[in-house]
Amino acid sequence: MRSIISQIILIIGVCSVPLIAQSEEPDDAQWKALFESIPETESVEARFEEWRHSLLRDRPSYLQGVLRFDSKIGVSLNYFEPAERTIIITEDTVSLRNEEGETRTLPDSERYNWIPDLIGTIFSFDLESWKSGFLLNDYALDNEVWTAVIEPKEGTGRDQIREVKLVGDAIYVTELEMRMKGGRRVTIKVASAEKDIAFADEVKELYF
Repeated sequence: MRSIISQIILIIGVCSVPLIAQSEEPDDAQWKALFESIPETESVEARFEEWRHSLLRDRPSYLQGVLRFDSKIGVSLNYFEPAERTIIITEDTVSLRNEEGETRTLPDSERYNWIPDLIGTIFSFDLESWKSGFLLNDYALDNEVWTAVIEPKEGTGRDQIREVKLVGDAIYVTELEMRMKGGRRVTIKVASAEKDIAFADEVKELYF
């Protein structure tokens, strides 16, 4: 889902870390080596914990919830701690839903338009989408645990995001860290991911 962590990240909230020196774009063999470690998936449901770091706060904010991804719909982050709310990212919109079920779609503006491309591309784990949207700055594989550092290209959140670090296994991503301009950092740790599930209609209505 090519076009499907500012508001997500602006809402979610990546220390000013020096960028890895950018070399020539990795060849197909390097990308393919990464994607052999990350099977493509149609849908995912997983519990997650999230920490939002800011230079303005001594301690990070802590949140938890359930992540849902459906390649035909988008990404849903349902927070239930400290307060219930849901962030819904579809192919071209970002919406916020409160615990009463009231939904507000964020304005169509440059401030938010990059979110669907960035988030959707990351969670799709589609090789061609990643190659067209990101530079692969680093990749390592230790047994079945892989680590990748990607940098957005123009038009995929480059004005907001410095780089994204991902850690995972043969099932899915287990940790995602977004390093943003302005000294913000968002870390998400994923647990108990269940892949390729069919969401019931009532689940789609509630969370997408």
